Amino acid sequence: MSISRLIPVLFAALALATVAFAQDELPAGAGKETFRKMCTTCHGTEGIVRSKMSKERWATIVDDMLSRGAKGTDEEIDQVVEYLAANFSKKLNVNKATASDFTALGLTADEAQAIIKYRVEQGSVKDFEALAKAPGVAAEKVAALKGRLEF
Repeated sequence: MSISRLIPVLFAALALATVAFAQDELPAGAGKETFRKMCTTCHGTEGIVRSKMSKERWATIVDDMLSRGAKGTDEEIDQVVEYLAANFSKKLNVNKATASDFTALGLTADEAQAIIKYRVEQGSVKDFEALAKAPGVAAEKVAALKGRLEF
């Protein structure tokens, strides 16, 4: 095989290796395998892992992919959206967030208000340990949001 014919083959092999590597580098979590099954048959993950979108925007993207032929049950679709939101979303700044920002992450309106009240009374929240001390918010819920919050 001549070198001119070998170059495209080498580029294709490199591209496939890059996609395979990126798929192995996906964060662990609920929905990871469903994401792989539904999403990586048509395209690689490199653009996804660089994207930082809201849960609502990820849901819109997944809906668009479904309209283009992606297949999945309602449960699988929910898993994929949750996985993408948990791992590839902009982090919410606890000290700047509104109540609706917190409820968009799955907290109740009362929990969101409790965090805001705590933040106002205590000053800037420095870390997860401090946030877990907010009265009216379960420490387990705070821990579950660790990858989606910043200070």
